[in-house]
Amino acid sequence: MKLKTMFKVFCLAGFAALMASCGGEEGTCQTSVDCAVNETCDVSTNLCVANQAETCTRPGTCGGGQICNVSTGECTFAGTCSATNPQPDACAYGQFCSSANCAEAPAATAACTNFANAGHSLTWGAGKTGPVIYSITARPTVTDTGFCGTGSPNRYRLDVLAYWGEGTFPGSDRSLETALHIVEPDGTEILSTNTVQNVTTTNAGKNVSFTVNLCRSSGSTYSAGLHFTDGNEVCLSVNGL
Repeated sequence: MKLKTMFKVFCLAGFAALMASCGGEEGTCQTSVDCAVNETCDVSTNLCVANQAETCTRPGTCGGGQICNVSTGECTFAGTCSATNPQPDACAYGQFCSSANCAEAPAATAACTNFANAGHSLTWGAGKTGPVIYSITARPTVTDTGFCGTGSPNRYRLDVLAYWGEGTFPGSDRSLETALHIVEPDGTEILSTNTVQNVTTTNAGKNVSFTVNLCRSSGSTYSAGLHFTDGNEVCLSVNGL
């Protein structure tokens, strides 16, 4: 081979190696640094491929600072929103607007005994469209024989906020409580008759606030479990007297 030809071959080989080390033509790579944002280097082919969205089934199952979009079953970064608008504003189903950013609605885990057995297992997640409880707050527990009677005089009270994109909430105490499931720490359901009061609906019935009252004989810490049909299960430990 002539010297001139050998030099040309050497130059072409060196150029190819240089291109490979620097990522080469668009779409080729040696490491993910060579790829565009939201792409990863497949080192088996030295090609940049789009990142696959992480999947999720319930709040709390995403990593990397992302939150679950229960409608699509995908993990996403929190969007912006306005808490002055009706919930969930611009946030996805299963989320709510917290200050100016979307956040995951509360959802019970297997650590909550109310939903940790066959009687009432955790069923809400991707594909569901029921009402979402996005806030549950305990008031101080009191002894109230006037409301509860003498047999179970300790009154546990929970203030609840919820939204329902696919339906509307009834506006009366008695009607709403028939749609609400109240679950005991052992997984059994109780009759919700005369447990709900102060029902207020807004946003044409898409949003609701109400108070749940639970009368118990013991004044110790109580684990309260709530959910609507096809809605998120929530669990809250309420301090006793």
